Amino acid sequence: MKILIAGDISTWNIPNFDIQNLNPKIREAIKLSDSSIFNLEGPIGDPSLGNRVFSESKFSNLLLKKLNQILKKEQPQVFSNEKILKLLEMSRKPIVTLANNHIKDLGKAGFLNTKKILQENQIDFVGGEEKRESKSKIDLSEEIVLLNYNLIGKKYGLNLYGSSKKSFGASSDTFNNIKKEVIKLHKEGKKVILILHLGKEMVKDIDNWDTDLNIVKSIDADITVIHHPHIYIETEYEKDNIFILGDFIFNRPGVFDEKRKTAFLEVDINSQGVEANIHRLAVSDIYKY
Repeated sequence: MKILIAGDISTWNIPNFDIQNLNPKIREAIKLSDSSIFNLEGPIGDPSLGNRVFSESKFSNLLLKKLNQILKKEQPQVFSNEKILKLLEMSRKPIVTLANNHIKDLGKAGFLNTKKILQENQIDFVGGEEKRESKSKIDLSEEIVLLNYNLIGKKYGLNLYGSSKKSFGASSDTFNNIKKEVIKLHKEGKKVILILHLGKEMVKDIDNWDTDLNIVKSIDADITVIHHPHIYIETEYEKDNIFILGDFIFNRPGVFDEKRKTAFLEVDINSQGVEANIHRLAVSDIYKY
């Protein structure tokens, strides 16, 4: 099975998004893959659907907003319009991961709208759930399983973006529990693709990062992809099939650089094993903004 795995996608802040601006060679790679997996950064809809919530706790929301004010840090409200479907529909079997820190950016109405649109267009999704009913796993085939978790905030014991017993959010868990799940799947004879949302944003050098990749390596997934930094970070762990991908189609105001490094993967999984080929390039080589 040939699988294309790419980074963050969103039409947010891209005027007149047009799939014809996508690199023709990449467009062809998507069409030829048996399945393509993208991180859908934020819901599908617009701000009229609702306001962002970090947590169902009003106290936690107020505390985080106050902390961001003190740190002078602003988390943008990220979302896509339905033009993003033109990208997804190029794939024979499109899948989007939803376990990220923008899943709540349009409130519950935005989350439900996203689910509805994806289901109506027969696009599979993983990593977005309600009332802690785990949606962290999806079968790509009889032999291959995709796992997706958001770990932003977990380092500090916070579940800002995860679901609660009463509401919605990103699939989230501990490293230890994720490792147990991978071990279980391996015992069943499955290959595991693990996609995690974690780490610092806009960090170009692994020495300045805040996550120990030895912990990620110990999980022992067949392929591990990390989203959130928005920049491709090359590390020695690529030999262990652990990759920190940058954006695929994403334009954050104030920090956008057309020469910013990014990458995507072409993964071949068969009876002989798992082979991952990484394609390193600049964001402007993917899409002409």
